[in-house]
Amino acid sequence: LSGRLDALPLMERLKVLLKNHNVQVVVIDEMQNSLPLATGQRVLEIAKTLTELIDDTRIPFILLGTPALLKLKEIDKRSTDHLYEEQLSRRFKRPIHIPHFPIRIRQWIELINFLAEKKGIAPLTKEHITVSSRLHIATNGKVGLLQKLFSLLKPVPDLTSPASLAALSEAYKEGFSSGLNPFDPIDLSDKEVNKIELKFQ
Repeated sequence: LSGRLDALPLMERLKVLLKNHNVQVVVIDEMQNSLPLATGQRVLEIAKTLTELIDDTRIPFILLGTPALLKLKEIDKRSTDHLYEEQLSRRFKRPIHIPHFPIRIRQWIELINFLAEKKGIAPLTKEHITVSSRLHIATNGKVGLLQKLFSLLKPVPDLTSPASLAALSEAYKEGFSSGLNPFDPIDLSDKEVNKIELKFQ
C-alpha cells in the first residue's frame, strides 16, 4: 500500500491471485498498523487502494483493528484537500465493535474449553471458577488474547493443578505485559479472585 505508482504491478498481481484462488473474503488483522498517526494523503491512498481492490475483484474486505481505523471513515471530513475526491469514507460500512466476553458466563467456559481441547487439555466445568476467572483477568475476556495465551502454554493435562497454574504463569510472562501476574498466587490469591460475586448464566 506504499506509493501508489510503485505498487501498481503488485496490485495487478494481487488481483490475479485473488481471482485464480477463488478467494471469497479477505480479512486483514491489525489494519491500524498500516495507517499513519494523522489523517492525510497517506490515509487517502490506502483508502483508494482498498476501494479499487473491492471494485475490481468484487470481494469483501474485513478490516480488524483498534479505533485508529476510524481514520478511514474521517478522510472526507477533516481534509479540505480532498473535497474533490470521491466520498471514499462512505464506501466503508459502519464499524462493528466485538464485545469482550463477560466473566463467569457459560460461553466463556465454552471458549476456554474449545481452545483447551485443541491442545489436548482436559475441559473446565462451571465449578472451576477460580481458574476461569484468572484466565479472564489475564485476557480481559478477549478472544484473541486468550488464543495467544494458549499458543504460549506448554503442554499440561488440565488447567486446575498447581503445575498447570505455574505453566500459565510462565506463558503470561512470555507474551503479556509485566506487572501483576493473574496466575501467580502471590500477586493474586484465590480469595481475591473469588471476591468477584458474579454468577454463571
